[in-house]
Amino acid sequence: MLANYYCGRQADARCRRASVRAFPVDYQRTQLRNEGQMNSESTENGKQTEAREKGDPKSSSGVSGQQSVESEASCTAAREALAGLRVVYSDNHLLVLDKSAGMPTVPDESGDVSLLEVAKEWVRADKGKPGRVFLGVVHRLDRPVSGIVVFARTSKAARRLSEQVREQTVEKVYWGVVPERPATAGGTLDVWMRKDHRKNRSHIVGEGSGGAKRAVTEWCVLEDAYPGSLLEFRPKSGRSHQLRVAARELGAALHGDVKYGAVEPLPDRSVALHSRLYALEHPTSGERVCFKAPPPDSGWWEFPVCSTARAEDGVA
Repeated sequence: MLANYYCGRQADARCRRASVRAFPVDYQRTQLRNEGQMNSESTENGKQTEAREKGDPKSSSGVSGQQSVESEASCTAAREALAGLRVVYSDNHLLVLDKSAGMPTVPDESGDVSLLEVAKEWVRADKGKPGRVFLGVVHRLDRPVSGIVVFARTSKAARRLSEQVREQTVEKVYWGVVPERPATAGGTLDVWMRKDHRKNRSHIVGEGSGGAKRAVTEWCVLEDAYPGSLLEFRPKSGRSHQLRVAARELGAALHGDVKYGAVEPLPDRSVALHSRLYALEHPTSGERVCFKAPPPDSGWWEFPVCSTARAEDGVA
């Protein structure tokens, strides 16, 4: 179940070279129009992976198009949420955002405005014209989780990113905070998991159990300090709640994750899990690009390495 894994405090060398920093939205719009970064083209984690495995035709490519009809109410709510949107990177093919904890990635039964809806409003504003917008959902974050989310802006980009997800050439790094240090400094958690859709919970089960899917997570302890230990996760599969289950299996649920055993929720109902880094090959240029989002600036993330990351990413 556990194998040795040596923790890297930074992204690997190629990822550092390809790292893309976040800039204010107005700056990005000017830069994109002036520089013409890529050739123009008109226009979760494992949630889409699981849908593909179940034969969901909408997810057969691994990237969901999300072209549903939008109500006027949802568009209005999305426009109101634009002010808080954090754009990490955008060109004619990709849109990379830093999601706030508490916002669903895509519309759900709650009816709350989703990141996808706000992202479409941003694209409309960036293009300066109304109308339907295509955004392919490359991966999703759970509602209480923050950090990097990548969208494809064209169907061609969606297909090519789908291939990378399927071939597992994308790199994902998450940071999480637990109240207790695990028994070891790092390793690889290799287990089988099954999703209980009725309760929206995942469990570790035996390999031969019905509906079981393999879940592999490399992890390490980045730092120890109040309020616990900062862990780095590098998932090699994309199962629902994979990292939240992994934290519990390592000895303690993530701060605020009452679904998986945390003593109490955090004040903002978030879970101390953050999508720190997402690296992929650009769908048209083929260049390796790496996107990073600084961890939240709150008491649960007051580790020196987090402060350093915020400074490096231009967030004081």
